[in-house]
Amino acid sequence: MKRTIDRWITAIVDHTPLRFYCALVNLRCVLRGKAHRVSPYEHSNSIYEVRSGDDSILLCRRGRHNMHKRGIRSRIDALARDYCLSSLGDLAGGTLIDCGANIGELGRWASAMGMKYIPFEPEKLEADCCDLNNFSGRRETNRFPLWKTDDILRFYNRPRGADGSLLANGEDDSFVEVQARRLDSVLTAEQLTHPIVLKVEAEGAEPEVLQGAEKLLAVIDFITIDCGYERGSREAPQHTLIETNQLLRTAGFELMAADLRRCSFLFRRQRQE
Repeated sequence: MKRTIDRWITAIVDHTPLRFYCALVNLRCVLRGKAHRVSPYEHSNSIYEVRSGDDSILLCRRGRHNMHKRGIRSRIDALARDYCLSSLGDLAGGTLIDCGANIGELGRWASAMGMKYIPFEPEKLEADCCDLNNFSGRRETNRFPLWKTDDILRFYNRPRGADGSLLANGEDDSFVEVQARRLDSVLTAEQLTHPIVLKVEAEGAEPEVLQGAEKLLAVIDFITIDCGYERGSREAPQHTLIETNQLLRTAGFELMAADLRRCSFLFRRQRQE
């Protein structure tokens, strides 16, 4: 019964006209003393803008505006801490490769650090937001999932939870066939500048993404990876730490930092003696 009620509420929220939805959110923000406000993005029926002070960012999934209730910069800084990126030093002139970029929040962080930003996001609306948030709307986001092979695979859409994946979990309502790519068949070392940081959030497919980056691992300086419980079924989820740790240790990386709440881990290339 609870699941049915939740689905009804979700359906109502998702199908409310965007302008009306934004008006309701703003009223709720006023009543609860929250500083951020939302408004429809004029060029889309699905994308809306969150404003906090002088800053703004574009989102495409309803409800996720609340992540910015303490400020957009605060949210971005918190996300960087979640991935242990705040423990790194001077990254100016380097490259951030973002696998699972979502709306490109870490692109804002990379820009502030003086880094080149290369995002990968297979969900269309999220990729559109990533382009708007980081590239003035230019189509720069790579719109395909990363995998261990270049192949046509099923991509299971789970847009409300922002956790679409190449791996089924037994509760998937729909899928589309997409071209998956190896990271090292898309990028070459010559396109990247040091220090090179690879961030991986692949909804349980982190080991496969690393296998598909084999030719690039020799030049990457740092890898931050979400190893949370997103593999397997909803009833018996599994983490990916053991597999990713083995792959990275074999490739010459060592563990540098961890955020156990998010289950994210930062690895660095071992220094040669």
